[in-house]
Amino acid sequence: MQKLPDELNQKFTQILLDRKLPKPEQYFCTKWLRYYWDFCLKYHHNPFVSSSLPLFLGKLQEKKQSVQQQNQAKFAIVLFYDISISTHSQQNIAPIKNYSYQNTSY
Repeated sequence: MQKLPDELNQKFTQILLDRKLPKPEQYFCTKWLRYYWDFCLKYHHNPFVSSSLPLFLGKLQEKKQSVQQQNQAKFAIVLFYDISISTHSQQNIAPIKNYSYQNTSY
């Protein structure tokens, strides 16, 4: 599995702390971002473009991941898009706003 770039990992960790997410949610968010990053690199998708998210979620569904796991992944990637928009200011990123994490039972 590909490692997240250090700067990205640090910024993502900080956003999780800023949002005061419980430790289990922090763990799952980081895990799903790593999986997403790996998926995008493996299948040649741009991880900074929101059109990659449905492809990733489709792969999770293919792999029989539960709806709860898919929601965890989506929540993590949306947080990633939030920091990537502010960091990179790329015009081709369509921000996904107003998504709240649901079914947080671990």
